[in-house]
Amino acid sequence: MGQAHSAPLDDAAQFRQMVLATYRGGVNALLSAFRPELRGLQISRATYLDIIMQEQTQLETLTDSLEREERLNELQDEKMEFFSAVEQGRLALGDTLLHIAVRLGHSDVLDFILLTDYNNPQKTMVRPDTAASTMSIPPTVRNTAATNQVPLPPLPINTPNFKGDLPRDVTGDNCSLQLLLATVDDVHEVFGSSYREEAKVHRLVRSLRRIWPLWMFEGQEVAALVRVLYDVRTSDPAFGGLVRVAMAVAERFRVAVSRDGIHLAMSLLAGCDGDLHQARQKLTKEWNVERKSQALTTIFQQWFPLYKSNGRRSDREEEEAHAVFFDTAMITWLQIAQDLRLFGDIGLGSVEPPDAAALKRYDSQVWQRRISPPPVSIGDLCVHINSLEGYLKLPHLSV
Repeated sequence: MGQAHSAPLDDAAQFRQMVLATYRGGVNALLSAFRPELRGLQISRATYLDIIMQEQTQLETLTDSLEREERLNELQDEKMEFFSAVEQGRLALGDTLLHIAVRLGHSDVLDFILLTDYNNPQKTMVRPDTAASTMSIPPTVRNTAATNQVPLPPLPINTPNFKGDLPRDVTGDNCSLQLLLATVDDVHEVFGSSYREEAKVHRLVRSLRRIWPLWMFEGQEVAALVRVLYDVRTSDPAFGGLVRVAMAVAERFRVAVSRDGIHLAMSLLAGCDGDLHQARQKLTKEWNVERKSQALTTIFQQWFPLYKSNGRRSDREEEEAHAVFFDTAMITWLQIAQDLRLFGDIGLGSVEPPDAAALKRYDSQVWQRRISPPPVSIGDLCVHINSLEGYLKLPHLSV
């Protein structure tokens, strides 16, 4: 559907196919059309119209009148859909593939763009749904990567469209995608935007995101997880950077869950007319184990879309682990909510939870009873990927 004016028309035509596949959320279509060296291009109205006019001229030379009419109608339908999408805000001029996938919530397409390793085309990529099957990078992409000696352009994560919006600015209320793009920033902060193994680091982050609701890892546990997930030695030059990335994304996970927990605490306080003691009593008397577990599961599913309850424990064991963490964390979340109510200048319903820096000082209280395996078992769990996957009951964690 168009692209930057400066690109050759053949590249523009190929990018149009990539945009169409991304817009429609078709991972398989994107697989066959994708050329990684074009991933930084942007939608252009003028270039799109040039392509359409050229294709229309070619179609008008068809001798079969029925085929000619059918294909011209299809082209007209696409053209109308393009301008309708721009008018209604589903597309914006200057959009990259990332803008389109983020705005429309096509997480499978985002996974494909982020997780596929074009610098190592013989490797396979796991499907976005983490199914057991794998798909090979198609020959068109493989040949491009194999013959193209020019470094690939960086992910256009910081490329604005013509409205000045970055991909992170068009997430809307999609919390999961907000967190995903924030973790991309964490990877770039440590390794830069042109790191050869960037896709592998994004796969590490994705595995960590799948693990976190079942194991709220921190401290030395992070290094152990990085070793087994990334299959890397501590002497590897990249190891320190990988650990820093894992620590950074773990901090983001904690902040996301805490902010939602504080929102829940604010609702509890509001229902008790701001009486902290009454809110605590209500939590003790009216919230059973199942309700606490469900509240936590709801928070997890908002930020961790691949999370499924009943992961590594029986139902009752998982609910009890949730309840133990929830009880301890909610004591602090309620206190934070009360402080915001007392010292804020606006009503409780309008108060924003603290930012990451302010929440940091509450870490030891909120995460005192975090969900995690017994410390003595961590060494055994992280000695081999099969042990970790078996304990968590999560397949395909290796990156």
